[in-house]
Amino acid sequence: MSGGVKSALCAVALVVAVGSLANDVPTLKGRVLGADGVWLATVGEDSEAATWTLVEGGVFEIPAPPGERASLVAIAKDRVPLALPVPPQAQSRPLELRLLRGLALEGTVRSEDGRPLVGAEIRIVPADAIVHDLPGRAGFAFSLRDAKIEIAPVDGRAVRVPPFARSTWETTRHGAFRVDGLKPGRYVVEATLEGFVPVLIKDVPIREDAVNRLELNLFEAFFVTGHVIDREGAPVAGAEVQADWRQPTAAPDLDRGEDRGELVNRPARRRTPGLTGDDGSFRLGPLEAGPKLTVFATSEESGSSNRHDVLAPYDGLVLQLRRHVVRGRVVDAITRQPVKSFQLRAHRNGRTHSTHHNDGYFEVPVDPDTDSLHIEAPDRFPWFTRLFTSP
Repeated sequence: MSGGVKSALCAVALVVAVGSLANDVPTLKGRVLGADGVWLATVGEDSEAATWTLVEGGVFEIPAPPGERASLVAIAKDRVPLALPVPPQAQSRPLELRLLRGLALEGTVRSEDGRPLVGAEIRIVPADAIVHDLPGRAGFAFSLRDAKIEIAPVDGRAVRVPPFARSTWETTRHGAFRVDGLKPGRYVVEATLEGFVPVLIKDVPIREDAVNRLELNLFEAFFVTGHVIDREGAPVAGAEVQADWRQPTAAPDLDRGEDRGELVNRPARRRTPGLTGDDGSFRLGPLEAGPKLTVFATSEESGSSNRHDVLAPYDGLVLQLRRHVVRGRVVDAITRQPVKSFQLRAHRNGRTHSTHHNDGYFEVPVDPDTDSLHIEAPDRFPWFTRLFTSP
């Protein structure tokens, strides 16, 4: 969890008007200068969520937040976000909010062969504003569409920004974009376009003393499709299907003398998850062509499949779920008497299933591709073995 965006107070003249709606609800009235299509949120002292209102035309009248500690947040495209406290006692004059443009990030989005891409959506969020397990849990599927983003008013509280209040930009017919309203700092940038693999750049610096520019390349999207079936061949609905692979990931090269957003490739582990439909079918993607994908499926009821290596695009992959059992007995190495208490761990591709036993015997279900067993008992050396699948 992060503290959110520390929004600097711009040139703002603020006076609160306590007016009356039809039902005598206290209101804030005023106008916004320098921007149109502004989202305003009022947050009361005891509120857990903000109430967002879209203001068009510059003039607004919104319900006043209750309580003595209240905050007002304003978000608009191409403008620096504004967050400030609302004085609990103020004269009856309109608010006047002035949103400033701030710094700019320019760039282009092209295909792998250098063709400008029109209509690509650009999203940019301050890196410390994201509340999530975030983009670099090295490369688990992640999008700023779904990110939980917060802004911190000057009173230190966090205000959640809903998806509908987040600004997006689109590239022109020349593939160009320009994002204004940025403060100096580090940002997360995402570019998406139908038919192409999204690009998420985790650490883009925006500086006052530099030309802030970013060149992005999107790769054509491919998919892996197929079905998941159980041991008897019946389709399995709701099974989790995952593809793991390693691929280069674009990141700004901060070691260069002039920071102009040049990107370098660093390998990262990626994972794309999905669920099967009612007929057991699945579709993983969008994926780049090239990296070898390791695809497998799991289900609480039916077990797990073996891992299959494929290259995208791939159609017709069948994953069959099975369950296996490992049986055995743990004894003292010298006396050969059963060890009454021990812990057994079954390892599968970095994941561990742990159980505790008290009678010397064990019978544990394991997934296909379980690669090792690890057993520990009090006052004894641990025991470890590799496993090989057999009937």
